[in-house]
Amino acid sequence: MINLFLRCKPEAQKRVKVFNRIAIDPSKEYKNFLKLQILEQYEGELLEKPLSVKLVFTMPIPKSTSKRKREKMLRGLIPHTKKPDCDNLAKAVLDAMNKTIIKDDSLIYSLYVIKMYCHTPGIHIEILEKDDE
Repeated sequence: MINLFLRCKPEAQKRVKVFNRIAIDPSKEYKNFLKLQILEQYEGELLEKPLSVKLVFTMPIPKSTSKRKREKMLRGLIPHTKKPDCDNLAKAVLDAMNKTIIKDDSLIYSLYVIKMYCHTPGIHIEILEKDDE
């Protein structure tokens, strides 16, 4: 099992824009930042077996939140149901993991994504190879 924690404010994958037949990826800088953090924590070979991946996005609590509501958020009683969407958050991370830690993201047969409030914003990544199960 591989466990990583990427320190950052989680961002959603943005749509690629095309100008004069040139594709511009507005999330490229963010994905490169994630790749650097992944490479700092993982020194092994590219994973080539079927994988189960768990992504936990810890989202910052808005500063204007009352103390009572803040405590409920931290205990998980109030789920994070605002934007960005789970699928767009996951897409950016999976793109960063592709050819950085995973040979190809098509190897992922199971994906579990959750977003929750936390004091420390970031992304917890847990990767389980099929042989490890």
